[in-house]
Amino acid sequence: MLNPEGFGWPGFTLDRPGDRTMLEEARERAHKSLHDALEEIARPDSVTAEVVEGDPVDVLVRESGGLDLLVCGSRGYGLVRQVLLGGVAGKLVDEAACPVLVYPRVAVDREPATVG
Repeated sequence: MLNPEGFGWPGFTLDRPGDRTMLEEARERAHKSLHDALEEIARPDSVTAEVVEGDPVDVLVRESGGLDLLVCGSRGYGLVRQVLLGGVAGKLVDEAACPVLVYPRVAVDREPATVG
């Protein structure tokens, strides 16, 4: 998700020379990353994907009204950094119109659990 409004930093604008080029390059990288990720997974034809611009919390909260479940990752920065920077996952849990499943980064770094 691209946030051309300065990644949520108040007062940040794209008015310097080269800023628009940088935004276009970010758009291209986002589309390529999405395409590459979709190539790696098996997905039903009913699943669609798109790159959306805007504040991640605002966009996802707005779209959550039509969802059964919203799944998002958490970088797991810790309490101090979350308080200073804010946390998308935490805000989604509070504001989304549907249930939210937060998948912590630690879960990605660990070996899968085995039962039995």
